[in-house]
Amino acid sequence: MVERNDCFMIFEYLSHDLTGLLNHPSFVLTEGHKKDLAKQLFEGLDYLHKRGVLHRDIKAANILVSRNGELKLADFGLARFYNKNAKRKQDYTNRVITIWYRSPELLLGETQYGPAVDIWSAACVLVEIFTKHAIFPGDGGEINQLDKIYNVLGTPSRSDWPGIVDLAWYELLRPMHKVPSTFTEKYQERVSTAAFELLSAMFIFDPEKRPTASEVLQHPYFATEEPKAQKVIELKNLEGDWHEFESKALRKEKEREARRRDKENAEKRKLEGPIGDERELKRVKTTDAQA
Repeated sequence: MVERNDCFMIFEYLSHDLTGLLNHPSFVLTEGHKKDLAKQLFEGLDYLHKRGVLHRDIKAANILVSRNGELKLADFGLARFYNKNAKRKQDYTNRVITIWYRSPELLLGETQYGPAVDIWSAACVLVEIFTKHAIFPGDGGEINQLDKIYNVLGTPSRSDWPGIVDLAWYELLRPMHKVPSTFTEKYQERVSTAAFELLSAMFIFDPEKRPTASEVLQHPYFATEEPKAQKVIELKNLEGDWHEFESKALRKEKEREARRRDKENAEKRKLEGPIGDERELKRVKTTDAQA
């Protein structure tokens, strides 16, 4: 909309984002709901990638959900076009994607990349949908983030990922010792069989071996495994709007409440401490007198 030489961009308002919904204090997604949201996420990525668009900032907070259960990808500030048919990938900055969702090739300095970086990010989101927890919560630095990935998936070998030795920061950041994978131990019992197989396929270190969004949608998790995807129509009855902002506010309130309780308990122990000491002293004196 243009008014008085100013241009205003008006966007559709959606009541929730995925971060807000996953951190809601009482609303619980069923397995069918989770599958439907995941399916819509990869349908959106498939649409973008087939049209030569990299999103480059897939994360739970950038995934909006309407009261009708419709999922939409948001925040295209880092999105770029790419040539799907080019023999050589274009050069881009590797300082993209919120770091918890950033793929290992970007963390190791890769500048020629494609849709596989979005697939890695979407796999991280999928873990959050299944478990309500981030899979690689680092401290904001590249080295720590790589450590978080290695501690779950193990360290990659050259046979697993031949191109790793060619990455700009490989020699600088390569791990000093081999770390075994704990992925199976951590997640096999927490998700369905097909979901675990799908996550395993997407969390492949070599970006050339990761499935495309179209291939993900054909996976048995979506195609055959029960339950089938089910739209989250219950959101119509959910009171209030739930976004990352509300989620953070709720978390801060819980942290304040926890600190308040800790302070009260500390003061209570401080007041009760001398009384307890006096009782112990009397008990010792009584025992000595009886002896």
